[in-house]
Amino acid sequence: MLQYWQDISSSCINSDNILCDSEFDLLVIVPIYNVEKYLDDCLKSIIGQQTRYKFKVVAVSDGSTDGSYEILKSYQSLPNFRIINKENGGVSSARNAALKNIDANYVMFVDSDDILAQGAIERLLSFAYNTNVDIVQGGYDTFGHNVRKTNYTQKEGFYKPQRLYGFAWGKVYKKELWRNIRFPEKNLYEDTLNRLIVFNLAKSAYVCDDIVYHYRINRCGITKSTVGSYKLLDTVWISLLLYNDAKQMNLLSSTFSEVFIKQLMFNFVRTISVKNVNIDRAIFDLYRNSIDFEQLEQPISKISCQAMEYLKSNDFKKFYYSSLILR
Repeated sequence: MLQYWQDISSSCINSDNILCDSEFDLLVIVPIYNVEKYLDDCLKSIIGQQTRYKFKVVAVSDGSTDGSYEILKSYQSLPNFRIINKENGGVSSARNAALKNIDANYVMFVDSDDILAQGAIERLLSFAYNTNVDIVQGGYDTFGHNVRKTNYTQKEGFYKPQRLYGFAWGKVYKKELWRNIRFPEKNLYEDTLNRLIVFNLAKSAYVCDDIVYHYRINRCGITKSTVGSYKLLDTVWISLLLYNDAKQMNLLSSTFSEVFIKQLMFNFVRTISVKNVNIDRAIFDLYRNSIDFEQLEQPISKISCQAMEYLKSNDFKKFYYSSLILR
């Protein structure tokens, strides 16, 4: 598999983030790269939020070559708007640039082709302050390219963090979760950080069933453009990278094992479009050679326990077909 891609990810463990005195209630981080078509709508949806809470927007221009930076400059006179202009390094690098100085109680991520629903900040922060949980998540819907609009919500109430949606967006996080943590750079599927690290650092979560985020279906986006590509192997590399980080951070609980084993199974589902049986076997062997099964605690569910046993016993066929059940 190494002939197709190399593991060049960076660790998520980081000592650069500074948790400053909280001048704001919320820090909204927007990574931006060549998105002039959608950027103004995105920024207006954030700046126009009606809320009693004080929020700050950090817009990170990640080496854009279109008119995105010119659009950003039209907002630079706002007192709660800051621009970071940097060389292109990817969405993780852009988010990390904004995370270096966190001067708010909570952090939120908004992708630059999406739209923040009116009232989102008020709703999410109200729950955050009232419940004092580590993460508050809202619902989202999809739009764009003549697709049928679909709402995605979970029942309102308290949740274990591991049961939240894995996306970075659509949530507010206590700033303490980002102490010494950053998004792994140079690979895709950076939001895997949530499932394997951030959700396991968090102790509590609350879900509100209001739609707080409008997710744009973008046929030119990274997710669509990588179908069938060997770049899909990034999902494998980043999962194993974060497993090693979790070991260093002493996060290898049974809860972590449950999420991690299912992530490995889901990786098989993601890479099916590559249509290369040799790749499938190489991924399986890489899993077996990279995981310390003596340190990894027993997962919680039956399907994850079985999948881990298939890995340990070198039963490729059973692991493969059990993974397909998750499709």
